[in-house]
Amino acid sequence: MAPMGDASNHRDLPGAILACRPGAVVVTGPVRSGKTDAALALYEHYLTDPTAPGCVLLAPNRLTVQQLRRRLLQRSSTGVLVAPAVMTFTSLAGLISEAAGAGYGRISPVHRRMALKGIIADRVAAGELEALGAVADTPGLVVAVDRAVAELKRAAVEPDALAAACGGGAGKHRDLLTIYRAYQEYLQQSALYDEEGCLWQARDDLAAMDRSPLTGVAAVVADGFTDFTPTQLEILRLLSADLERLVITLPYDAQPQRKKLWRWTSRQLQRIKQTFGDECRHVTAAAADDRGPTGGLLDTLFAPIAPAADWPEGLAAVETAGLDSECRAIARWAKGLLASGVAADQITVIARRIDPYAKTLHRVFTEAGLPAPSAELSLADTPPGRMLLGAVRMADGFASADVLAVLGSSYFRAASLEAFSAETVDVAGAIIRRANVQGGRQAYAAAVERIAGRIARITADGDDEFVTPLDAYLARMGPD
Repeated sequence: MAPMGDASNHRDLPGAILACRPGAVVVTGPVRSGKTDAALALYEHYLTDPTAPGCVLLAPNRLTVQQLRRRLLQRSSTGVLVAPAVMTFTSLAGLISEAAGAGYGRISPVHRRMALKGIIADRVAAGELEALGAVADTPGLVVAVDRAVAELKRAAVEPDALAAACGGGAGKHRDLLTIYRAYQEYLQQSALYDEEGCLWQARDDLAAMDRSPLTGVAAVVADGFTDFTPTQLEILRLLSADLERLVITLPYDAQPQRKKLWRWTSRQLQRIKQTFGDECRHVTAAAADDRGPTGGLLDTLFAPIAPAADWPEGLAAVETAGLDSECRAIARWAKGLLASGVAADQITVIARRIDPYAKTLHRVFTEAGLPAPSAELSLADTPPGRMLLGAVRMADGFASADVLAVLGSSYFRAASLEAFSAETVDVAGAIIRRANVQGGRQAYAAAVERIAGRIARITADGDDEFVTPLDAYLARMGPD
């Protein structure tokens, strides 16, 4: 795979991708390097008609599909998104089958396990399962076989290929081959397709088509995947022939100290190279400059040799052999703090779970002549704890409900942010409610611009008839 230029790190990922010549582009980079933001920007770039998107976003599962759709909605200047083309490979296979004029009968996961259970019972009765026959009545066997069959189909392994790999041997591998072959015959006789089979058929239908099944689509972006099955990669390769651009994002960091962590995605990158050949471009995303207070931890967490570091003042770690020893160490610390003049009500013991520690702490503290911890409640149940957890949730996407919860907390002080006052907080809450912001930093900024423009127009016209109490209040606050 030839790199784009020197394949150096790019901060303007959408621009770097669009600067590549038409064809396939793989974007690699560590977490929070902007790969998903670039995917959303590309979707918007090809969105010339809101009712007919020119780009398809592929996601690994339904949850990620919902998240991408929500983020697209948050980025929309109108707050409206019509039929977003965000889907899984399974949904894409349905579009391909529809374009091919074929209807596939689907076998549900429950139906599949029932079919496998029947196949195993029939083969045991016929004496064909030498190794697995002895555990045929074990409840977990069907589940294990189901997983094995799914893995074989994801790897695009046909029964004949499995037979060649087994080499005619005996034991559990031959038994699995017997069950697998019978399962495939059952699907063919019943005209049914499982999820992996639908992708197989979609791949074959796509190879036989003389035109793209994605009418009006100029680009496909596969985002959020850490790996691809051979069938998925082949579908992407076939689609790329009729596209202006095919983009694949892949989490990958080439730093030597993280080589083991990214071993699997490194293999996926090599498979992508083999699939698309030398015509594929490679864009590397630059790591985020500000990774917050955990930036140093991320740099060392997966290092083969952990760097030595001095403990910060006032922080220490104690390794104990059990709960009793741990509580006695806590009691010694507490006793030392009390001796130094710290008041008992200024000492807090925080545990991962209260139940295992409560009785032991009470006993150990009593034996040491210390006042036992009096309040036994979860940190998340305390008002400051709820506010802190709300702030953590807010940082993940800045959903308006989370932002309003933090702003409304009595433990939130705008003065702690120095540049903001209590009135600024009131205005922020009013804007969020008035503009019906769902979340996302860009959406807040757009809402402020819309309301500021409305106030400016009202002020310029001098028409008080259309001034609402909120407009008047915001106007009094002024732009400064």
